[in-house]
Amino acid sequence: MYLLSRPLLNVCDATDKFGQRTLIKLYLYITATSAVKISVFLFYRRLTIKVSGPFLIATWVGIIFNLGYWIAFMLELSLICIPTEAFWMQFDPVWAATHHFSCGLERLSAPSSGVLSVVGDFYATMVPLLQIQSMNLSTRQKLAIYPVFGLGFVCV
Repeated sequence: MYLLSRPLLNVCDATDKFGQRTLIKLYLYITATSAVKISVFLFYRRLTIKVSGPFLIATWVGIIFNLGYWIAFMLELSLICIPTEAFWMQFDPVWAATHHFSCGLERLSAPSSGVLSVVGDFYATMVPLLQIQSMNLSTRQKLAIYPVFGLGFVCV
């Protein structure tokens, strides 16, 4: 059989590799975004070693949120299809007909990952802005510092 002037077997092989690469890219994306956000919160924590109270708690809440995000979506990626290879093999009609598998709804997990990522970005940007507001600085100094941390909203 031929599809787009290529043997169907070659198309399925290409789909297998594409699906595997897609899954690996998703793992790397979730890991990278979580690691960057956690490092930002660790940087905030380091900047305010002598500060205690709400800001320190807020940084730990951000770290825990992002660790939870990473764990949840790594598990989701690992368990969305049982067995895992069904994530990329489900598009091969021969494999799908000869194997028993189940896959969750990816159309629900992808938007929820995006929404929670934006919430984490917004939180990481708001924490230092609220800390600056409570600092004993002149209005001029505060107005000079706000744009530096406010640039985070460009990414959100």
